[in-house]
Amino acid sequence: MLQTLSNAQRRVGQNKAQGGFTLIELLVVIAIIAILAAIAIPQFNKYRKNAEKAAVESAVRNCITEIEAQYADNVSFDLSQNTGICQKYQGGAVSTISIDISSNSTDKSYNVTATGSQFKVKCIGSPGGSITCE
Repeated sequence: MLQTLSNAQRRVGQNKAQGGFTLIELLVVIAIIAILAAIAIPQFNKYRKNAEKAAVESAVRNCITEIEAQYADNVSFDLSQNTGICQKYQGGAVSTISIDISSNSTDKSYNVTATGSQFKVKCIGSPGGSITCE
């Protein structure tokens, strides 16, 4: 009787020592995580690119609004009085922003170009006229 009890105790001890997950179960979980990562990472990168493009386009549009306000106040595109115009939109996704004012007095158009790490947006406009972005 004593011997039977000790055999039963050994079996119980063996079951406790063998608890946990099998190698197959762990491999299945790793495979599922890998599949989810393969789907999620490209989507995340796509969302990041779209966000950067929107930020660069927004910086150009805001700069154009500022140029239009400058023109409405002074009836001139002379930005020599305000050399820092549109520079506040630089930073974050926008690495550089530049303004090119036409020197032709009858044309009175401007080009605003903003560059991000993956995108470059250029808009051409005239005061009170249409704005075309590429």
